[in-house]
Amino acid sequence: MVSDPTIRWEIPSGQDFPQETALLSGNGGVFVAVDWGERRVGLALSDREGRFSWPVDPFIRQSHGPFSSVKDALFVSAIRKLVVEEAVSGMIFGVPYYHLSGDPNPKAQDFLESGRSLSREIPLPVLFWDEGLSSETVRSAPFVARAPKKGKKFTKDPWMDSKSAALILESFLSSLRCRLKDGHTAMFSGKAGTYCDES
Repeated sequence: MVSDPTIRWEIPSGQDFPQETALLSGNGGVFVAVDWGERRVGLALSDREGRFSWPVDPFIRQSHGPFSSVKDALFVSAIRKLVVEEAVSGMIFGVPYYHLSGDPNPKAQDFLESGRSLSREIPLPVLFWDEGLSSETVRSAPFVARAPKKGKKFTKDPWMDSKSAALILESFLSSLRCRLKDGHTAMFSGKAGTYCDES
């Protein structure tokens, strides 16, 4: 997974938040990752120290298409509740910047617009992060890719989207740890992503 080097924290207009350096200082608190979908939204949380990520219950949308503050009102309420209960301080929103071929994905703009619209409805700054092959990675896992029993139809793993969100969040946390370890002032170093030996 790679990140777009032009993206930084986006702060909703009219809201006051710590600066980017505070959020990325290693003391930014809990992060929530969002794997946006037409029907199902995957969600994941980090621990306060930024060491781990884990999936939480995915949300089933009542509508399709881009985020709508009216049609997605129940989702907004669910996120707001999660923010309060878990003391979340930042949202990592997955964006499919590229196709598997490496070509730019024209649908990425729809994800960016949905993320920005969502951030205006909840008290969180948003950071857009390339979701890369998160869904494909989850689908290829042995416990997901097993063939259905004879006579039964294959059903999608209901936790797949939240597992993808956890991978997105882990990619972000790994890059953050590398940044802090190497003393980088910029989160992103280019299309190839950020790598460091965390051992």
